[in-house]
Amino acid sequence: MMWPLWDLIAKKRNLVLADQMVYSGSGFVTTIVLARILGPADFGIYSTLVLISYLMLSILNAIIIQPLQVAKSDISEHALYPAFTFWAQTLLVLLICGLVWLLLGLQLGDLGAFNSLGKNQVVYYVGFLMNDYFRKLLLARSQVKSILIIDTFTAGLQIIFLILLGIGYLVWPLKWIVLTMGLSYIPGVLWGIPLIRSLLHLFTSWRPFIKFHYNTGRWLLLTSVTQWWSGNLFFAVTGVFLGAQALGAFRLIQSILGVLNIVLQTFENYVLPKATRLYQKSKLEAYVYIKDTSKKAMLIFGVTLVVIYIFAHLIIRLAGGEEYLTYAPALRGMTILYAVICISSPFRISIRMLLLHRSYFMGYLLSLVFSLLSFNYLLQRWQITGAILGLISAQCITLVYWLYILVKNEQIWWRRTP
Repeated sequence: MMWPLWDLIAKKRNLVLADQMVYSGSGFVTTIVLARILGPADFGIYSTLVLISYLMLSILNAIIIQPLQVAKSDISEHALYPAFTFWAQTLLVLLICGLVWLLLGLQLGDLGAFNSLGKNQVVYYVGFLMNDYFRKLLLARSQVKSILIIDTFTAGLQIIFLILLGIGYLVWPLKWIVLTMGLSYIPGVLWGIPLIRSLLHLFTSWRPFIKFHYNTGRWLLLTSVTQWWSGNLFFAVTGVFLGAQALGAFRLIQSILGVLNIVLQTFENYVLPKATRLYQKSKLEAYVYIKDTSKKAMLIFGVTLVVIYIFAHLIIRLAGGEEYLTYAPALRGMTILYAVICISSPFRISIRMLLLHRSYFMGYLLSLVFSLLSFNYLLQRWQITGAILGLISAQCITLVYWLYILVKNEQIWWRRTP
């Protein structure tokens, strides 16, 4: 007979929450410790490295993961489908990282600090991208225990390394820190590979999978690249306009709230596949499910954001130290941005569930156009505050457009039960 406490922990929903605590918590601790150890300038370089890795991630997610999340049962339940996604992901990772390797070999002066990081950063990209693939694949397949094992092991390695850095046992330059962080993802990847069966059935019955990912992923690829630029344009140009220290501070603030962002992503990665399966059976059940889960998520996020807003000075002092204290108002501004992102989440899920790929892309394209037209003025006029105003405005534009599309398609589930 199972003990009551273990019975509570073993429930799938609680395992998802436990994994999210491990994944988000380790990411938060990593960012905070590195911000203190590296200092604003080097942390700004590390932050740019992270931004690039997320651009790569957005491309791969569009081609592999996002189609997987909305695949119909005849594809998603096929025995060979996970093997196809694994080999496709591996090939694309090798291709992207191979291009980076060649680019670094040219020693272009415009790459600046990235030349000093050397090819160690390629190891980071490979480990990070493959680890993320296994997390999202296993989550879509509801293999939550395996995700928890992978994330716990990875987090443990990273925390041990950070402790050694923090106590001064290791005194390493940034390029070796980047290499070690990349290597910390590899054991989790090796753990995940045996969980995919039929890996040796290369190219067998892959034609329908390729066709599905091509038809679905071409819009999603445009969307993901556009989404990355619309969401990160202000972060990217901050380093150019305001310097590496401002970028490091911006990244620190983003990381403080990034725990919530990761939770939102996991919420979407968990809710979207289930809502899609429900929608194939019953439109009513799918929308009731989205509505109920969104209400609970918004309550938790709302309380958390209010606490961060009130205690912004204390939080940023604890996170980065006195040298980041002047950026406390920026942290308050970012809580408003994340409130808008939270509100947008169920509508984004609805657009994706309905396979409205063109509308999904157009929402981010409109926000990117706004960002491109406004970033120069906003940054020169209000500096980092202008960047936050731009991010909030761009997110609101996307939200309003998606609402218009859902109303146009008579999918007004938030007003009434469909």
